[in-house]
Amino acid sequence: MKISVMYVDDNYQQFLERQDIVAVNFPIKKSMKIFSDYDKIKYKEKLKLKSEIEEILGFSDPNLDSKEAIENFLVFTYYLLKIKDKLIIFTAGLSYSSIDHYIEVMEVILNSFSNKALYIVKNYPRDTKIL
Repeated sequence: MKISVMYVDDNYQQFLERQDIVAVNFPIKKSMKIFSDYDKIKYKEKLKLKSEIEEILGFSDPNLDSKEAIENFLVFTYYLLKIKDKLIIFTAGLSYSSIDHYIEVMEVILNSFSNKALYIVKNYPRDTKIL
């Protein structure tokens, strides 16, 4: 299990070029798209995934039923981690607080897997002042 957090101004291009890493939510052709691809998952499967996430977390996370971007990111990332070993995800579409929550949840989820890697690219520069 490995989680790495980068910023939009970091050099993450090498990860996008690797064939063994699935790109998610990047503005490139080969990237999976969080919002359109998440909508392709059947409703019952989404419920099952959300239940599994809450079991791993040990608590009910209201973000999993928020109907906001954070729900899509959490559930879709978990779905992909079940079938892929390495992901790189761009956080465009999430607020600063949602990005922080997403990282916290993904750290817990990754601990339940072995041999998985998640690279998260925050959609703002490293020196951004968050109030």
